[in-house]
Amino acid sequence: MGLDIAEIQEIHRTVTIKFNGKKLKVVYDLAAINSDLSKVLRNEEANERGSLLTWMEHVLVSWDLTKDGQPIDITADVLDGLKLPSSLLLMINETVNEDATPANLKRSAGTGSRPA
Repeated sequence: MGLDIAEIQEIHRTVTIKFNGKKLKVVYDLAAINSDLSKVLRNEEANERGSLLTWMEHVLVSWDLTKDGQPIDITADVLDGLKLPSSLLLMINETVNEDATPANLKRSAGTGSRPA
């Protein structure tokens, strides 16, 4: 049987980012990285950091980043208020985008995740 669009729309992949000697596990929605998101980012009248936070809000599903032991919501407003280092945000963006490339998807076909 062929590939059903519903299967593609439900693909969540996990990546691990190493930052400051610690590991951060991030789950993202593969289907969210699409032309609609590109249009949102192009039309957004925000600085580069604002666009990155909007990207995170649309693409990331969950992570194990906490503040005082409590999970942190992945919304642009919450993330902007936290003033996370741009280097961490860029590492998350780069790692997810790298994982979502056709070569990586083919290499890990069927697993829905990438080794740390």
